[in-house]
Amino acid sequence: MKKRVAGVWHSVRRLDRTITRDFSSILGLRLVEKVSGFIVVAVLFRSLDKEQLAQYGFIQTVVAMCAIFGIQEFQNTISQSVARGFPGTYRRSVPLALRWSSIGALLLLAIGAWYLQAGQQQLGIGFVMAAPIFPLMHAISQWKGVFIGEGNFSSFSVAEASNAIVKTLLIMATLWLFPGSFLAPLLVFLAIPAMQNLRQTLLCFRRIPALAPTEDGAIAYGLRANQYSAVGIVVANLDRVLIFTFLSPALLAVYMAAEKFADLLQSMVQDLGAVLATKFSKIERYSHRLDDALKLASLAIAIFVILFAVFAVPPLTLLIFGSGYQESIRYAQFLVASVAVGNIATLRFRFIRSRLDAVSYRNVLLTASFGKLAASAALIPWLGLAGAVASVLLHRCILAAITSYTIRTRYLPGAADRPGGPDATKS
Repeated sequence: MKKRVAGVWHSVRRLDRTITRDFSSILGLRLVEKVSGFIVVAVLFRSLDKEQLAQYGFIQTVVAMCAIFGIQEFQNTISQSVARGFPGTYRRSVPLALRWSSIGALLLLAIGAWYLQAGQQQLGIGFVMAAPIFPLMHAISQWKGVFIGEGNFSSFSVAEASNAIVKTLLIMATLWLFPGSFLAPLLVFLAIPAMQNLRQTLLCFRRIPALAPTEDGAIAYGLRANQYSAVGIVVANLDRVLIFTFLSPALLAVYMAAEKFADLLQSMVQDLGAVLATKFSKIERYSHRLDDALKLASLAIAIFVILFAVFAVPPLTLLIFGSGYQESIRYAQFLVASVAVGNIATLRFRFIRSRLDAVSYRNVLLTASFGKLAASAALIPWLGLAGAVASVLLHRCILAAITSYTIRTRYLPGAADRPGGPDATKS
């Protein structure tokens, strides 16, 4: 046991310099993003009533669900291809994502027309406004994969942080200029990242030659993986739609406040996974030593998360959202605690995604997603917000279990000798 712990420590020490440097860049970015985001949230929650806030969040949620038509999985595919020396994968993926994104834009336009016809003017205008911006917001966000694949986390962080700062300042300005309206801040929320995507895409096309090498099978893998991640994206946003539709807009506002802290901590774990992803793409085999290192990291994260849920969530909820959101505290604590359960799955899943292993990716993602889909559909109409929280916790438990099983049976030493070992998963 002593030897094993010493081996894990040696592995961590060997990787810690580059990982610490890269993760520090991402952490600095997230700090800027989250501080800016919480400033906006504090102003939004005090400037808009619960119904307006829910409509603002509902439109954002539907736009996020339509992101499946922007082929978001290309970002991961491109980062792995670029890390392996195939930048041409990026140039091939962007036109394809733009073509697919037109479906999302038309869908948003149709939803907007339906709400206008139903007499819900604000919702209708919001969706119609989002439709033409959608391709620029999602389909050409693939430049992020280029930066991550190159290990250029500092430039990536500067670009994303500037988005956050500009967006925060403009949203606050619109709330002051157009009090009681959520449409002006919604336009800023959509347009600023769209403009950044357009700028970075033009720069990437200038510096990546038209004949740059493309990794065989990468585009096909990205399209297959997107089919599976599409289910995950829909399921991840389904709770908000169900709460808005079957409960009430006011309860959606309560839930939006409750999930902010869990989203913050989960995004930090995902950022660590993004930093590790470029390392994983160059590792030939998954080892017990690597698995032990990930377990050690996840244990440290879990301890921090639980302490944050117990001691920090109650005062921060009242400070940021106001006394009108006292009801959000207990839901927020349980949602934050669920991050402690799922963080090991997030780190292990990053290794699976780095393998271009479509079958394992499908098995993990669909099993967890359909589990959450069933839980959300059954529990939210029955238990309300408590059902939404329970479905999130169940989803993270399932994800942790299926990811652990996949790593153990397909990637750890000896897995190749079992039926359905790693070689059998490539497709």
